[in-house]
Amino acid sequence: MMVTIDSRENLKARLGGALLSDKIYLVEGTVPVLISVPHAVPHMREGRLKSDEVNTDLIGMLVQENTGCHLFVNEGVEGDPNYDDPNVYKDRLLEYVQTHGVAMVIDLHGASQDREFDFELGTGKGNNVVEFPECAGLFAAMPELKDLTVTVDKFFPAAKPYTVSAFVSSRTGIPCLQIEINRRMRWGHESISQTATALVRYVKGVSGYMALSAQERQEYRLLWVMKSDAFMPRNLVALPPELKDVFGRNENVVLRFG
Repeated sequence: MMVTIDSRENLKARLGGALLSDKIYLVEGTVPVLISVPHAVPHMREGRLKSDEVNTDLIGMLVQENTGCHLFVNEGVEGDPNYDDPNVYKDRLLEYVQTHGVAMVIDLHGASQDREFDFELGTGKGNNVVEFPECAGLFAAMPELKDLTVTVDKFFPAAKPYTVSAFVSSRTGIPCLQIEINRRMRWGHESISQTATALVRYVKGVSGYMALSAQERQEYRLLWVMKSDAFMPRNLVALPPELKDVFGRNENVVLRFG
C-alpha cells in the first residue's frame, strides 16, 4: 500500500508536535527511530545562502504519521546544522536522543537531480553505523526501489565530524544513517509517495530488527552482491519470519559502494 500524500498544514494538524523556541519542529514518537530533516528551509553556509532541500520535511512527516517514529525538522535555526560546529540543531537533537530511548537516527537530505543515484546512503565509511552495519543492505531490499540506483558512501558519506550523523553517532554509539534523496524522487505526488512508502517500510523494519537481542542478530546473515546466479543465490536476507514481509530480496536495485 502506497503512502497517501497530504499538505503540510493537514499533516501538522494531525501529527500535533511542537515548535521549540530554537525553531525546531518536534514530534515525539513511540518507536525507537528518529527522522532528522536539517535542511527543510533555506540556510546559510559560510556566508552563502543555500536553498531548502524541497519536500524532505514533507517526506519526514509522512513517515512519522505512518510509523510513529520521532521527528526533528529544522524550521529556521541559525546556520547549517550539517556543517556548522557548534550548531543548536545538533545540540538539541543529541539531547533528545539521549533522553528518549532513540536507537537509530535517519538524517534526510536532498540531492540534485543531476546526480547519478536515486538514493545515496552515507554511513561515514561504516563508522556511523558500527552497531548496525546491515542498514545499507536492508535499505536496498525495499521493493519500492525496484529498478533504482542506491549508492553507499560514494558522494555524501557523512564522514566529516560536523555532519549530523557523525556528530550524534560519535557521542551516543547508536547507528546514524544519512540518506540523500535525488530531487526526482521527492518531486511530484507519485515520486514522493514512492519514497515515503519505502522509508515507512524501512523504519518499521529496522525498528523490528533492532529489537532483536545481540545473540538473535548473530543468527542471521546479510550478504549482498550485485547479482545472484542459478547456483548461489547470494543476494538474500536471512531474517526472522516476522520481518520477511518487510525486507525482501530485490535484485533489481543497483547497490554501489563508494
